[in-house]
Amino acid sequence: MLTVQILTKNNQNTILKTLESLNGLKPRILIGDYGSVDDTLDICKKFQAEIFRFKGIPRNEARNRLINISKEDWNLWIEPWESILQNPQGYKKINDNRGYVRLIKGSMVTWELRFWKDKAEFINPIFETIDSGIGSNSTTVIASCGGINSNEAIEMLDEWKNSDPMSNKPYYYQSCLFLAQGKYDEFIRMSEHYLFLDKRINMSTTMIRYYQALVQINEFKSVKNSLKKLNLCLCAKPLMAEFWCLTGDVYYHLLHKFKMANEFYENALILGKKRLGSDRWPMDISKYEKYPKMMIDSCNKILSKNTDFIPI
Repeated sequence: MLTVQILTKNNQNTILKTLESLNGLKPRILIGDYGSVDDTLDICKKFQAEIFRFKGIPRNEARNRLINISKEDWNLWIEPWESILQNPQGYKKINDNRGYVRLIKGSMVTWELRFWKDKAEFINPIFETIDSGIGSNSTTVIASCGGINSNEAIEMLDEWKNSDPMSNKPYYYQSCLFLAQGKYDEFIRMSEHYLFLDKRINMSTTMIRYYQALVQINEFKSVKNSLKKLNLCLCAKPLMAEFWCLTGDVYYHLLHKFKMANEFYENALILGKKRLGSDRWPMDISKYEKYPKMMIDSCNKILSKNTDFIPI
């Protein structure tokens, strides 16, 4: 039997789909509620969920309390705006005590550690994760259609920074929130502070530089700053088609050098195909074939006309 834990607060619009996606598993469902005043808990009760009320404690602490309640061999954590799309019983073929799932949101695919059967512990008071990244990839696929309220998250992040002033993690998550909110000046400022604190070359620092380059291109039209960030991204992960595509975008949209842009889009197609499917870095599916092919076609049309036409 599997135990599933879900933290909720006013998720009546999405949690029904979440719970319905668990039907084939027939799991024990533990709900940690942060004060829902809508129909969220009524929906949960229809699925015989066990409800526990939390107030004023960090999300990771709430999840750890639910761990202490669970007595099952296998556990899964899922958000109330997510649902299982494929292979809900993928945990049965996991070789280790912990397992990753594919998480899909729009065209983005990431791997997240969601299954465990040992004594796991959640870290981070917000945007909580299991304490260790060691584990096997499962065949389970989860779709996401939402997230934590941004304004509430900013308040919790400020509390996190005050309680743990030596940690650089709050600055990473706050940067991502600013980006999601379209607060680009704040994103650049906060993300630079995060990179100042964390000088390692890893997934988090590399992806932050990629998002910085994206903002520099689309919002500030800065060739120098965007290419500086992208060069570091390509050095860290040369098989990421996203990095080659965005470099091509600089030459296409900002420099209008279509022959050079074409070469970068071709690199995205060639090198992206060499990336392993088990690679746990984020993946923008469209950048591995559809988008670069579209841009190569556009470059070729412009070059074949041999005119001074510059697309807007």
